[in-house]
Amino acid sequence: RRTPLSLSFYPLRVPHNFFFETKEYINWIGTDYKIFSYKKGNQMHAKPANFITEKMGIDATTEFTCAFGSGKAVWMADRHGNIYRIDLSYGVVSKHKLPGITSGIENLLVTDAGLVYVSVTGQGVYEYHQKSQSLRKLPVSMFRTPVSSSFIDKYDKVWLQAGNEGIIC
Repeated sequence: RRTPLSLSFYPLRVPHNFFFETKEYINWIGTDYKIFSYKKGNQMHAKPANFITEKMGIDATTEFTCAFGSGKAVWMADRHGNIYRIDLSYGVVSKHKLPGITSGIENLLVTDAGLVYVSVTGQGVYEYHQKSQSLRKLPVSMFRTPVSSSFIDKYDKVWLQAGNEGIIC
């Protein structure tokens, strides 16, 4: 006879976000239950396993607040208003310091059109244009709790969720 496994003995949340790389993959495990792992492009196969983290100048103690993954790039943000874009094919790392952002970035959403929606703790929601490197604050009311998830619906509307609240941009 088997005893059922009780999950109450195991923590269901990780204590902080993890970003790490191996020789073949870029990986993210988030406290928001996001997990993604992307295969590095052929151009990076001859590079050392820590190629990207070395380029970013980070180590295992660097804390990232959130991440967004697509088939071409991984985006991450930190507590100082910086956004990092990692090209999965060549390992090119772009760091974007957003002007006027002084708090931690709590959520990122990147569209196919190159718009980055950034939710900043205590400051609001912004739209960052990659090509022009311009930033504009969106006229949306602040949430009482941090933005925990975001997505684009089938009508190309951006949704932000904070606790039980949601808003369309």
